[in-house]
Amino acid sequence: MRLKKARADARGDDLSVRPMCRRARDRGDAREAMSAFPVASTSAPAAAAAAAAATPSVGAVRQQGDGWSPASRFQNLLSALRRLELGSATERDRERVRGALRAQETRLRELAFFEARRAEDATKVTSGRVTLSNGLEARLGELDVEHASTIAVAMDVNEIASVELIVGAIENGAPADAAVPAAIGILMRERASALESLLTLLRCAGGTVPLDSVMDDELKEYVENLLKDGTLFGRLVKLVTAPPPGGPFLVAPAPQPPAAGALALVNAPPPSIERPLGPLDKLVDIRGRPILRQECVAQERRLVVECLFHAARISPNLSAENAQALLVLAGRSAEAMKKLDDVATDDMPTGYGAILAAAGMFTPIQSGVEAASNRTELAKATSTTVNSPNAPPLFSFVRFAWGVLALDLGLPEAEDSIRESLKNDAVEAIDLVLKTGVFQDDHLVARNQNLEFVHTILSRYLHHNLRKTTLHRMLTDGTAVKPPFVENGLTVEIDPAKPLADVCSALAEIYSQEANLALKCGGLKSFLEIASDSEHSVGSLVKLLELCTTIAQRSEGARHIFELLQRSQGAANWDRFLGALIGYVQRFMSSPDDLIDAGEEYDPRQGDPEMNEADAEGLRAYLSVFSAVMKNAERSESAHWLMWLEHRIGAALMDALLQLYTDPVPLSLKSSLLDAIGALCWDVNTASDVWQLLDQAGVLPNPLQTGALQTMTSQRSDITYIYSVLEPEARSYESTASWLRLMGKLLTTTSECESGPCGDAGRPAWFHTRFIRERLYGELGTRVHSNQTERWAMASDCVDHFLFVLHLYTNSRASTPTTEDTEAGISNAPFAIGYSEQSDALALRSTGQTSSSLDQPSAPGADILIDFLTSGSTYKMTMNILSIGAEPLSFERNSSHGAALEECVLGALRLLEYVLSIDEHAVADLRAKHKDAVFYHTLDEVLSSDMSQMANVLGYIQYKYNPAIPLVALKILRVLCRRVEHIVLMLPPASRAAIVEGCASCLELAFATVPPGDAEDDIDANTSSAIECASLVFDLLHENLERRGTNLTHLLLGFDLTGAPNEMALSPFTEFNCLSVLLELLEAAPPSMHANAVMPYNAPELAADLLHRLSTCESTTLPTLSLMGQWPPHAPSLALPDLLSDALRTTLPSAPAKRLSVMYHRASILRLCAQVLEVESPPAKGRVPEMAPPLVLDIMNVLLDNGREGLGTYSHDPNVDYGQFAVLELPKSVTHLLEENKEHAITSGLGGDVLETMDELAVLQLLGDTRNVAEGGVFTNNRHGDKIIDVNAVNAKLSAEFKRLDAELHSHVMRHDASEYVKNRRARALEATIRIAEARNTVIEDATARSEVFLAWEKLVTFAVTCGLSSIVAYFDLRKAAVPHQASTAETVDDSPMSAHSILFELVDGILSGLCEAEPFGGGSDVAKAPPFCRLVHTILSQLRQLGERDRSKGDMNAVLAPSKCRALLRSLIACLLHRTPLAQVSRLDIISALLDYLAYCRPDTDGVSPVTKHGKILAGASASFSQVMDIDIEKGNAAIIQRDATSLVDIISRDVLEGSNDTKAIALAALEAMVAVCAGTGVGGIEVLLLQNDVAKACLRELERVSMPDLVLNTPRAASHAKAIEASLSLLLRMAQSEPGQMVALGTLDSLIHCRAIDAYADIHSSSATMAIMNTEKPFAELPIPRARHHRLLVNVIRLVGSLLAAAPQPKPAPSATLSRYPGAIVESKGVPAIISQTLAFVEAHSAVIHRVLADRASRPHLADLAELEATVNLVTGLLKGPVLPDPKLRLHGAVDVLTATLCSDSNKYSDFIAKTFGLSSAEDVILASSDPFAISAAETMWRRFRSVRSMLLSAQRVMVNKGLTKFKFSISDGAIGDERPTLNLFGATAIRLNGELTRLVESRTSALKSIEYNKIVRNVNATESDLIAKLAEIESDIRVLVISTENTLEVLFAHLQPSLRHGEDDSLVVPSLELNGKSQAHDLGILATVMTPSLQSLIRLDKATLGLDTEFLNMIATRVRDSLDSPQQNRFGVA
Repeated sequence: MRLKKARADARGDDLSVRPMCRRARDRGDAREAMSAFPVASTSAPAAAAAAAAATPSVGAVRQQGDGWSPASRFQNLLSALRRLELGSATERDRERVRGALRAQETRLRELAFFEARRAEDATKVTSGRVTLSNGLEARLGELDVEHASTIAVAMDVNEIASVELIVGAIENGAPADAAVPAAIGILMRERASALESLLTLLRCAGGTVPLDSVMDDELKEYVENLLKDGTLFGRLVKLVTAPPPGGPFLVAPAPQPPAAGALALVNAPPPSIERPLGPLDKLVDIRGRPILRQECVAQERRLVVECLFHAARISPNLSAENAQALLVLAGRSAEAMKKLDDVATDDMPTGYGAILAAAGMFTPIQSGVEAASNRTELAKATSTTVNSPNAPPLFSFVRFAWGVLALDLGLPEAEDSIRESLKNDAVEAIDLVLKTGVFQDDHLVARNQNLEFVHTILSRYLHHNLRKTTLHRMLTDGTAVKPPFVENGLTVEIDPAKPLADVCSALAEIYSQEANLALKCGGLKSFLEIASDSEHSVGSLVKLLELCTTIAQRSEGARHIFELLQRSQGAANWDRFLGALIGYVQRFMSSPDDLIDAGEEYDPRQGDPEMNEADAEGLRAYLSVFSAVMKNAERSESAHWLMWLEHRIGAALMDALLQLYTDPVPLSLKSSLLDAIGALCWDVNTASDVWQLLDQAGVLPNPLQTGALQTMTSQRSDITYIYSVLEPEARSYESTASWLRLMGKLLTTTSECESGPCGDAGRPAWFHTRFIRERLYGELGTRVHSNQTERWAMASDCVDHFLFVLHLYTNSRASTPTTEDTEAGISNAPFAIGYSEQSDALALRSTGQTSSSLDQPSAPGADILIDFLTSGSTYKMTMNILSIGAEPLSFERNSSHGAALEECVLGALRLLEYVLSIDEHAVADLRAKHKDAVFYHTLDEVLSSDMSQMANVLGYIQYKYNPAIPLVALKILRVLCRRVEHIVLMLPPASRAAIVEGCASCLELAFATVPPGDAEDDIDANTSSAIECASLVFDLLHENLERRGTNLTHLLLGFDLTGAPNEMALSPFTEFNCLSVLLELLEAAPPSMHANAVMPYNAPELAADLLHRLSTCESTTLPTLSLMGQWPPHAPSLALPDLLSDALRTTLPSAPAKRLSVMYHRASILRLCAQVLEVESPPAKGRVPEMAPPLVLDIMNVLLDNGREGLGTYSHDPNVDYGQFAVLELPKSVTHLLEENKEHAITSGLGGDVLETMDELAVLQLLGDTRNVAEGGVFTNNRHGDKIIDVNAVNAKLSAEFKRLDAELHSHVMRHDASEYVKNRRARALEATIRIAEARNTVIEDATARSEVFLAWEKLVTFAVTCGLSSIVAYFDLRKAAVPHQASTAETVDDSPMSAHSILFELVDGILSGLCEAEPFGGGSDVAKAPPFCRLVHTILSQLRQLGERDRSKGDMNAVLAPSKCRALLRSLIACLLHRTPLAQVSRLDIISALLDYLAYCRPDTDGVSPVTKHGKILAGASASFSQVMDIDIEKGNAAIIQRDATSLVDIISRDVLEGSNDTKAIALAALEAMVAVCAGTGVGGIEVLLLQNDVAKACLRELERVSMPDLVLNTPRAASHAKAIEASLSLLLRMAQSEPGQMVALGTLDSLIHCRAIDAYADIHSSSATMAIMNTEKPFAELPIPRARHHRLLVNVIRLVGSLLAAAPQPKPAPSATLSRYPGAIVESKGVPAIISQTLAFVEAHSAVIHRVLADRASRPHLADLAELEATVNLVTGLLKGPVLPDPKLRLHGAVDVLTATLCSDSNKYSDFIAKTFGLSSAEDVILASSDPFAISAAETMWRRFRSVRSMLLSAQRVMVNKGLTKFKFSISDGAIGDERPTLNLFGATAIRLNGELTRLVESRTSALKSIEYNKIVRNVNATESDLIAKLAEIESDIRVLVISTENTLEVLFAHLQPSLRHGEDDSLVVPSLELNGKSQAHDLGILATVMTPSLQSLIRLDKATLGLDTEFLNMIATRVRDSLDSPQQNRFGVA
């Protein structure tokens, strides 16, 4: 079973189920949650559970009901349907949809959102115990009952359903005592989800939005069944007019816009008095945001009418009753919408939705007579109602739709219905609706379907109109208009062609919103041709031309319209336009006499001739068409058409337009003329010419040019005069606005030209900019406009102009450094501050300048920049515009000027943002040059001085209707965060809240965008801005996270800003902030979504990365990880483990960009989980493994999931082949990049001409320039740090080269076609180069991403095995112990699949399998994969070794791996090392280290048998065959495997020894030593020979010769690694010496050691250096100083190596030795003495100083290091002394041994004192304290064994020398000279007594150990296993053996001295005595010794084999002889009475 199930079982009654919106219910199927994400608010809890004592608590009861909670059933249905919309649905998804639809069919048909109230359910709730829909029982408190009753009564829902709503609200974080608003919020969301689900089904059935190709037919059939009986349709109609759920609203629905800034909004209503909301009016949505019930109801009604719309269109048999009900609803709506301005914004969609739904009844989806025939009965049944007289205009559109259907059916009433509906302004009414901001702001799908629906009706009408003359004539003959009527005393006649104008206007509006619909209207072309050929009134002609203008907004439409007007012979054609244009030009150029002669009624005394108003209006319409055609057509076509038009008039059209502009035409026409002139400025030359012509015409006089006063003629064209005098009268500034647009067009077109208006940083346009700044922009607040759209459009154009000239100025400064402008104050003269005449902005003037220099114009951009830096008038006006605020702007949006105002605010923000990008450099430059220019301030300084201004600007982040506005506001916030320290704390609380909501909404809006499919067009501008907003929010979150103190990231993520950093609380489940959105995103868009779930594609990646960074940031680690442990709240499983499961198993998409995003997404999830394991796993925070947090267990559970029923299953079935752990699935999915995305795939498809061109352009050299772009290269760094090619830089460099080559081409004569061919080749070469650069970037980025995934995976696995493993094993051990039969049988099965050893084996085996794959995946071929894999192998095997050591110490043989698994590991390790593609050295070292760990895991115990072998024997049992026994022996198995590939293996490792660094050498040498040990220990051998052949041993010896102590003693990494290498070399040499001593001697080992001078440090016996090194350590086990420690290890190993070689030397037959009296003190000669002995003596002589220093042992404090050195040295020296050749007496070894024997065998020495105190054998005061230190006890045990070993060797040497007659001892020191420190017989006697005491204590310990073993067989000891007890017994018996030998040697020495004479025999154990004991004093002392020793001797004589566990025959014999020698008869001989 899964871990989460086990945890749920453990909780019992506290089971909870997580919300559906938070995660997918099934593991690995994560798209389910995403399906609901675009409508994130649709999510709600699936079932309820308890969260606190006051909330419902749940007990486990029998499952019942359908399992669909009332709080989530429709949301679950919607979620399932959304999955189908995303595409790539599986059959499982379809089954889920089918099941959900079956379960909810009745509720959908009857719109029964919730069960009805029932008295028995109310009684159950009152009783406090309720069974919920999921079968669980909830216990309710009094407050819960009250809340449930409140909801049931207020919302009219079932009482138990109310309980479930409350439980769902609490699960989503609502407080228990205030859960009602959240519960009702869920209720409203559930109702909306039901309607959205129904709407989705209806759209699918109607073909509007197909869901799934497999299920679409099923869904259509399902919808037909829903609609079949008409119940659903009728309930939908009733639901629109039903009272709102919860009762009427207490607050008027009109919103209350906050007060605007200085620029008051004209149409803003006065603020109303706010009244308190009703108790149920303010709700809480699923994310904790406050919402109004009124808004929920409005949204619900929108959904209802849209459902009605689709149901009306697809219902096959709509009943007359339902049709009549819908018509009544439409009539009421039409009546309410007579005045659109009076309709509330929330009510308008419901109103026009009802109208369109009613019209939909008469507009079947399929066109044609056959489809219409199904509606015949409906049309007849509703004829009377539809054709009711005096219907509102909007209802007449229903009548119009009915008439179109009647035309399809051929009904006689059809034409009359069409006529009456047109007469009643049906088309005009729907056109007005389409133009409203509410309609255009509707949801994209709804708006488009409504536009297409209206267009369908009009298209069907045009279809009939073209076929029936009466219908077409009806549009213009006056029969379809109202008759004349009297209004306000005047007779009003309506234009007979008004119906035609209405149709054209409606079509124009439709095509302006959705241009593609023009292509779907089959009759549009014919209609336009007929209409253009007809005669028109002015009104109809203007509307027709408006339609043409709209169609011409696209190039295809422009071509069609031009050709249409070219062919037309009617009222609308180009000839009429040209005739009117030229006619008026000529008319105004004619003299008065000519006009009179021409018959015009003209009086010269009345001034210039005037233009007819109708002509002006018509000419304006023509000019609009002309402008649209010329602007939007292809350049070549428009140029050709212009030539054709000019040919028709025989003159330049530009001249005619300019001439007419200067004539006395209406100002509105002047505006159109300027727009037409701008449309012709399509290139630099034309624009420059127009600029000059405008200057010549004096359109804006230059103030620096003097001349005569203006004439009347010049005033007509002077825009200043027009603006100041003429336009204010009409309060209309059309002409000025057009001039402003023309200026922008001219400047933009000539921006790249060095001459013209943009030359010299725009100085030619300085006075234009000044006029715009000071008049047009400066007077924005005081100028009165009759049309507010015009006002804000002009302001927007002004801002755009400022932005352009600023760009122009900064670009010119960047490209050509020039002296600063005079007014910018960049001269060196002192400043004088004054005010200019034209503006109140500060102007800086140099006092050193002349008046003539002052008249020189400055760059316009400099003026504007200075204005902003000094808070001038332009800056103030910009801030005034921005002071409007986001909320008032939202309110104004629905007005006619809303779009223009929005664009103006957007422009002002962009201007502010650009100034922020350049102000720092400008101010720094100014302040650097002018120290007194203190009044210049950067924009952030200006804004910081008034936080209200900053708050206004940043408040636009929460603007919802145009994503471009929050985008710019976010960019401004980004800059301010970088500059203003602690900006978060400086902002007002309201502003902070607005920023949080705005940023979260930006994320939400982007994530709700449905990503386009691969075949779809690019996304639109708004969607692109929304996506960019989300990306920018991510940038803000990431950039500010590391900033000191409280920062923006903390604010946006909802951290408590008032607490300490580590105590910041997080509450994303009860607050709406960025974190709540990101968490939902991560759940809804796991890696398996392949970056197809949301926009931007990398949003999940960035969100996961942010969470990981939060978890590692010091100030946010604790709250973030705490959040991970409760995300999502009140759920049985956590989200992070589910994400981890998905990240481990998902595959990568093929698209490179998405592939990268998915890989980084997965890497971040893995790193986050690794961080959890590192920080939260025991022993962190004082936890033990059994107390691991649930999150840690869940993560480990996911990692180790291998497809079994669950990790808790312990009955291991060997016949079942289970899969690998889930964590091992990830590497399989991180595949290589497809070949099609690589460079060679691109170059192979290029033609030879392209490759030749690329060679000519030196493309490869360009792409190979690795310098950064700033250094002149083409490389840059992406956001992940990869160095990639900057494609834009490559494009720019090649484009510049193309320009240079084009210039060379122009200097040569070349045919046009040849020139085009060359350009085409270059273009293709450029495209190929860009593709190659992108391919190279893709390879680099993909490699980095793959490496990141593997590194993150490595980190996760590392912490899993080092931190989390103990927790998961402890958890399952507890579960195992809870099942008795499993615990009892655990000993008899193979290693448990969930044991720690088995888990580590499975992990490392899987990783090694990946390394052993064939190319290009295995070995070292995959550079991204191999290093982390190898490191993991090392880490896991190191962990396995540690576990083995732990279990070895416990004697637990059942825990280790089976021999077969061990052998498999060894084979895999060797296979990795021998792979065809070699590993890199660093990776190879990891595998070699892992090999070392493996061999250490399998090493034998003290009994010579490995625990693995012991475990294998237990598994095999007693009946194992011989072959099985051989397989069980792991030592032999390892040796055989190594021997099989020994040659190759040793070659590879030896190469690292010979060529590698010191660290490499150390590891490689250790591995070789381990291999030698394994093979030699089993008798296989052979490795040593290979090492000798490969010169490894020789290299080690050379290194020993060269090494010096100064190379090793420094505290540096280099010295440390060198020391390790030397130690490894010595260790290997020592191992080889034990196996092949002869070969090692022949190799010259001893010669090299003789010359090793490094060991001679600390050699002076009288020096204090070595002694002080020990004295400085406080305890015997403390670490030595680094120099002393390294020397110690070197010395010990060298001496051990020499001792090993000496011990292995063949022992020759000694020659007869001289008698004691003849011993001259020289070296005793022997026959056949081998060279090894002489070389050893030479070694001792060469290093005698350090050897004597060790033997002296002068340190006053004991230390294990001294004792280790002493042990090795004594072993060597005693070996020499006991050998056949005695050392030269000059070496003084004999005396040193005597002194050391006297010291160590005395009653008190430093070692025995420490041992006694530690073990409590002393009465010292510190005994208890010392014995309580486990380190002291361990050191004492080690010291005790080494001390016994040294003492034993010394006694053995003394015995040999005594028996050989080479030494003699006195009875006591007094017998000798003063200072004699040689041992005495008294000392040997005392030693024998002490040895007997020690032996007695060990005998007692052995007896106790034997009893413990026997007792354990009867009653099992939980603290120690039988293996532990046996090991302890073996240790005791080993100690006994050492003491017995020491005792025997001591007694032999005594016995030799006690005998007066003994003959020398073949055995030298008893030889001549060394002393004559004849003196009386000696006899007396001997008697005392006999008295003292006799009890001990008697004790030794009584010892037997049963007591000691070994043969005691010799011990008994020698003890008896000594006792007998001390008996009375012998004593008489010595004169003792």
